[in-house]
Amino acid sequence: MSKKIKILSLILLFILLVTYCGFGCKKKSDTEKVNLTVWQVWDEKKVFEDLINTYEKENKNIKITYIKKDYQNFEKDFIDALAEEKGPDIISIHNDWIPKHKEKLVPCPIDVISPVDFKMTFIDVAGDELISEVKIIDPKTKKETSQDQVFAVPLSVDTLALYYNKDLLNSAHISRPPYTWEELGEMSRRLTSQDRWGNIIKSGVALGTSTNISRAADILQMMMLQKNTIMADVDKKEARFNRDVKGKYPGRDALDFYISFALPKSKNYTYNRALDFSTDGFSEGKVAMMLGYSYMIDTLKMKAPGLNYGIAEAPQESIGDEKITFSNYWPLAVTNNSKYPGKAWGFVKWLAERENLKVYYTNTNFPPSRRDLVSFYENDEKLSIFSSQALTAKSWYKIDSQTVEEIFNTMISDIVLGRETVEGAINKGAEILTQLMRTRE
Repeated sequence: MSKKIKILSLILLFILLVTYCGFGCKKKSDTEKVNLTVWQVWDEKKVFEDLINTYEKENKNIKITYIKKDYQNFEKDFIDALAEEKGPDIISIHNDWIPKHKEKLVPCPIDVISPVDFKMTFIDVAGDELISEVKIIDPKTKKETSQDQVFAVPLSVDTLALYYNKDLLNSAHISRPPYTWEELGEMSRRLTSQDRWGNIIKSGVALGTSTNISRAADILQMMMLQKNTIMADVDKKEARFNRDVKGKYPGRDALDFYISFALPKSKNYTYNRALDFSTDGFSEGKVAMMLGYSYMIDTLKMKAPGLNYGIAEAPQESIGDEKITFSNYWPLAVTNNSKYPGKAWGFVKWLAERENLKVYYTNTNFPPSRRDLVSFYENDEKLSIFSSQALTAKSWYKIDSQTVEEIFNTMISDIVLGRETVEGAINKGAEILTQLMRTRE
């Protein structure tokens, strides 16, 4: 073939490409119709409607199907759907579920969100929990190596804070909520009243039991972390919250303090198993203080719209200590069932952008997850507490969060019912969890 003919052939090919594609010819992946299914637990569909519509307009080949699932069956539905290869592309997963369901998830590509960028964008506890090690084969050496990757992205991070009844504190001539647990104990004694038979009429604080206190296990874990308890070993093979730290037993001390509020012979006695559930008692003005997450605001709005209450930071060991509260949130992850994991991660990253999260917070009043949005509620008396506390939230590695909750609630109940000593209960709980950790890993 002559040089002239080759040149003419190339010109003809170029003309054909321009005719059929134009200069903006796109790859198949950019034009292929993609349907991404999202499963959420708490947010109604209307919360995301405007955001989804905006994203679909910007990405005309992508369709987002949003499904709100029932919390009670959520984990089971997720596992069953993946087994049948019918699971969602994107799922809201509890922050404690990553260890349990890691193999069912697709980590975020580093060129979409790198661990470094994640830590710079989101609060510390999210990086601690949602970045995990992934084993890979080095293409050059063919040896197994590992690298950190992001497994989920938080739209919001909730924390435990102190709810207090302003009218009850005023009546007891208490001018402010407690800063420390010692102050809480002192104020609680002034706020608690009993009848002639010793029955509690009004409770200073809802603490001490497990069955009728909202998130009792979380409160106890927070107390342990505030006392610098080592919850598990670095290899994640052994529970250590029952062990000594420099000759002291901070985990045991935290458990002993927590259950003291449910023991009639204790000076802190203020609650028992016969009383109402903590949120009910607080909403009815029978409980002066309780620990709770931000979603309690909506609960109280429904149960007692006229209740005069405030929210303060969670009490600490002492003034001047590093502030620590406890985290609870549902970040978004991409499942290994997705046919389009890259597209799914693209949507998750887009949702977590600053301006889009502002829309989300306006619709939900949920606490922020991004560092640059912690001041979003600075003019809101109640929500500002949860915003600022996000920066001091802590958690720890749980091989199975549901089992951990059951273990901690059982420790509390066994002591309160006289079945175990504090030492016996915490040693038994740590032993059960250690067996599970060694079995699962």
